[in-house]
Amino acid sequence: MHFPNKDSIEKYNQVFDRAKEGLNAKQALAVDHIYGPVMTVAGPGTGKTQLLAVRVGNILRTTDVKIGNVLCMTFTEAGSIAMRERLTRFIGPEAYNAKIFTFHSFCNYIIQENIQYFGGYRNLQIASELELVDIYRELIDSFDDDHPLKRFKGNIYFDTNRLKNLFNTMKQEGWTPEMIEKEVNSLYDFYTERDENGDVINDKFLCKRKQKGKLTGKEYQKGEVNLDKVQMEIDKYEGLVEGAKAIKKYNELLAKYERYDYNDMILWVVEALKENDDLLATYQERFQFILVDEFQDTNGTQNELLFLLADNVIDDRPNIFIVGDDDQSIYRFQGANMNNILDFADKYNPIEVVLEKNYRSTQKILDLSTRLIEFNNERLIKKRPHLTKFLEAERNDLPDNAQDPQIMRFQNSMQEEKWIINDILRKHRDGVPYKDMAILYKKHRLVEDIVTYLSLHNIPINIKKKVNVLDRVEVKQIINILEYIFFEYKKPFSAEEQLFEIMHYDFFDLKSHDIALISIQGANRELKEEDRRWRTMLGNEELLLKAGVSEPQKFLAFSEVVEGWINDIPNYTAQVLFEKILTEGGILDKFLRSEDKAWKLQLINTFFNFIKEESNKQEGLNLIDILDMVEKMKSNNIELPLQKVIFSKDGVNLMTAHGSKGLEFDHVYVINVTSKIWDEKNKANMHNFSFPATLVPVSDQSDIEDDRRLLYVAMTRARNELVFTYSDYDKADKQHTPSRFLNEIENVTDQWPISKVSDEDVLEYQTTLLTYKQKKAQLIDHEIIDKVLETFRMSATSLNKYLRCPLAFYFENILRVPMARKSSNGFGNAIHLALELFFRDIEKSPERDIPPLDKLKEYFQFGMKKFHSHFTNQEFELSTTRGLKLLEEYYNEYQNSWKLPRQFEMEMDIKTEYAGVPISGKIDRIDIYDNHVNVIDYKTGRYDSKKLKPPVGDEDLGGDYWRQVVFYNLLLKGEDRVKYPMNKGYMDFVEIDKDAFKLKDFEVSDFEIDIVADQLKDSYQKIKAHQFSDGCGEVECKWCNFVNENSKIQLPNLEEDEALEIA
Repeated sequence: MHFPNKDSIEKYNQVFDRAKEGLNAKQALAVDHIYGPVMTVAGPGTGKTQLLAVRVGNILRTTDVKIGNVLCMTFTEAGSIAMRERLTRFIGPEAYNAKIFTFHSFCNYIIQENIQYFGGYRNLQIASELELVDIYRELIDSFDDDHPLKRFKGNIYFDTNRLKNLFNTMKQEGWTPEMIEKEVNSLYDFYTERDENGDVINDKFLCKRKQKGKLTGKEYQKGEVNLDKVQMEIDKYEGLVEGAKAIKKYNELLAKYERYDYNDMILWVVEALKENDDLLATYQERFQFILVDEFQDTNGTQNELLFLLADNVIDDRPNIFIVGDDDQSIYRFQGANMNNILDFADKYNPIEVVLEKNYRSTQKILDLSTRLIEFNNERLIKKRPHLTKFLEAERNDLPDNAQDPQIMRFQNSMQEEKWIINDILRKHRDGVPYKDMAILYKKHRLVEDIVTYLSLHNIPINIKKKVNVLDRVEVKQIINILEYIFFEYKKPFSAEEQLFEIMHYDFFDLKSHDIALISIQGANRELKEEDRRWRTMLGNEELLLKAGVSEPQKFLAFSEVVEGWINDIPNYTAQVLFEKILTEGGILDKFLRSEDKAWKLQLINTFFNFIKEESNKQEGLNLIDILDMVEKMKSNNIELPLQKVIFSKDGVNLMTAHGSKGLEFDHVYVINVTSKIWDEKNKANMHNFSFPATLVPVSDQSDIEDDRRLLYVAMTRARNELVFTYSDYDKADKQHTPSRFLNEIENVTDQWPISKVSDEDVLEYQTTLLTYKQKKAQLIDHEIIDKVLETFRMSATSLNKYLRCPLAFYFENILRVPMARKSSNGFGNAIHLALELFFRDIEKSPERDIPPLDKLKEYFQFGMKKFHSHFTNQEFELSTTRGLKLLEEYYNEYQNSWKLPRQFEMEMDIKTEYAGVPISGKIDRIDIYDNHVNVIDYKTGRYDSKKLKPPVGDEDLGGDYWRQVVFYNLLLKGEDRVKYPMNKGYMDFVEIDKDAFKLKDFEVSDFEIDIVADQLKDSYQKIKAHQFSDGCGEVECKWCNFVNENSKIQLPNLEEDEALEIA
């Protein structure tokens, strides 16, 4: 481990001491009560994130545990990043070794550490939405004719979403079909049970007057329970009961297709920990302290996982610390269960701490927020009356004249939106930074016009929303091209109507007037039929000139490219074909020159990754299969989602109320607070089964209470000013009423007075929305690069790439320009997988027997099948034959040496830090001896002695393979799982060079470690400073040539933003 020097340690200690001294009394209680269970209820703005980091720092300072013995669980990746950043201030780079996980990443961590135990899941892939459509349809088709969910008319697959949501809930909560059926059957007792006085406890079906039963005709007297209604209530859940039973068949179908769904990973780990005492003990002993953030957002299975880790036979008062706020539980639609807080309290009888000092908002904002949330019945303080939750403003910089929160009413939504814009501009003129203002809303569509207006007026904004990639024009154009070349390949001259549209795409730079002339000539009956065909005309200069085309050479070039794509269909995979269209068609060049190039690259990357993933799942997938999938997704409303991010560090913030959680702004506008937007019953419930009250004891007002919590979260984002807006009429001239929540906040007998915006202002707003302004483009924004680098770790590969060519690093690691899988990569992956599985077999053997050659070949063939999407059919056959022959010779060459190490570790994934730089890497094989280890890295490419050499002289950087071995030494220095020092590193070439295999060994010296450490730190600093301009200038460098051929492409450089041409 690379330890910071004494001065650095002292600096971190001083920062920690100041933070700890700044805690209030209740925060200090939560931090100082280190041992035993602690439940902290942290309202908005009460310093939760700081509290968690200080508590971890305090544990490390006052106990003898190491950072790796403290487990921190968060609800989101953003939460993990925030916690690690805060912790870094107190303990320095050691924070990179902190075990901070989301629940899913933690389960993946356990699975990867125990791959032999979880080997049955190794080859499963997560089911895509597209695959789930087929699986649920197959499930419903298998139902008997008398099954309550079997339909024979209309949408026979209507229950697909209901079953999907049911199975998700069952897996999230750990419910079984038997449990659900039992709870439904217990409804009879539930509705007929009486207390000690003989009164019915639940009076839902108690007769208020004389009634006649609808099922039996029985006469019920006043005060009796109508048992007919009870039975009808039970019968209502028949579909639920039978649907729950279908989960077994659903799981069988997932296994049949070697798939799993999102919730399975946590279930696997929970079941494994319950079944394997040794496995459970390993993690109970490793994690002596557990901290959980946003506990109110956990579900039942996540809760069970925590309880398993916390409960141990040694200590019945486990060191588990949870922090959450039931009033901010806004993810029930994702399975969050607010009752988990109560379950924790009942199970552990913890120390209870309620943080009430708010360091964010004014007291007026806090009082109004409290007034709203008090209308909720499902609150912790109503279940545990001894607790109080009174938020008290504690900011040191509270304004002298705090403004009362405002409710603004407008005649229509255009006036509402323009008033908000005007108010933002007015505040900015008065000195308020844009970044201190936020517009919060329920749905993204509500702010589309505001975003357009602000963008056209060059007002910086921050917004993030999910879009469907398949609906974006950039991707639709590429799909159209793919469809055209396929149809033309199958039947020439059959898709000329598509060609007309395709030729108008701006990246082809063809004049529409010339296209019209070609169209006219194509309709000229005086020409031979063959000469009237578009493909013929486009490839014939004489016909183009005859048509009067002004730029025939552009059409000839277009024809040559398209004809090449058509001819390439049988010779290339869909991935390679996609990449060729991007580059040869000028699409990538056009995107990189556009104003929103980063966004366009995200779009094509997402679609390209979809092609890669589907190719990997289905052997022999071709172009028509991809096109069929796209059509199927469209017809089933399956999205290919992508988060669209418009980011400026100084911009106005626009976000949903959900997305605002955890953030704060000086000035907050909560808009469109109408009954239709905020109060209407959740329409998603039509896609859910109802649950009996015995299973989910939730009131009929749950949807309202969920939305009230959501508005409470939005309100408590405001520091100084809070404004609600709503309008009487929307843009379709439909009338609206204010949300009930506004009346709860401010009890008025009449509606609020109408605020007015001048007609001139509204007209200017409407006119602006119809305009478009072209801006000069840069390649990419520095803020977006910073976002990419937030979670970046240096690996040996990325270090080598940056040292070799910063331009290549920029395009491939920052922009992530789509790159097709190649046969060489697929072959290398298959070899690596075969050797990994082969050596795992040696580890499984008690006598450490070397498996037979046939086993190694079997694993290789399995690997080739797994990575089949990298190959054409011909490449697959040739590579398989070659690999089998290579491995036979390799086996015969080295099998005796494999008996020497006493243990092997394969594919060890390491994340740590060195000299303050976060680093990561995966080591192919570690040979463990009695007092040292050797590292082996397999290479399947051509043997290159230059890459093996250390540097000679100051200007020489050294070879990539040499640097990789030294980098592995740095990784192992920060890895606790490896107990012994690295003796040697080996580059093992699984390739015959001059009739022999090459095995190059390295002994890494301290001097070499210093060299690579300096290269690592220097490269990391340059990457963080966005220094990518200097290319390598090599003749064969793809990206240097790309910049040369597309001059005036601008590259980001914090010191210089001038266009660069690579010499």
